[in-house]
Amino acid sequence: MSLPVSDFVDIRIDEIAQELRRTNGEYALAMDRRKNLYSNLDSIIMREESVTICARDCLDFQEFFEQDFVAAALLQKELYRQGCRDAVELLRQLHVLA
Repeated sequence: MSLPVSDFVDIRIDEIAQELRRTNGEYALAMDRRKNLYSNLDSIIMREESVTICARDCLDFQEFFEQDFVAAALLQKELYRQGCRDAVELLRQLHVLA
């Protein structure tokens, strides 16, 4: 059974993100904080009537995007590193590299 490349990449990204969450406290904290903030913001986003945003909501939005940026930057760095390791390993298995 073969796995389409896009599915393989999605699975690999999920594995790397889970490992990063276990091993990098800053990433885990940013993801936890982001999740908590999203639950606060969800009620604002889901309002069907006119949306009124108070100062506290603005701060929550700002912090949500800051935490999202921190988490994304850390994940991107780790994806790049692991992608290089995976590429070298694949080339070794194909006997392109000794």
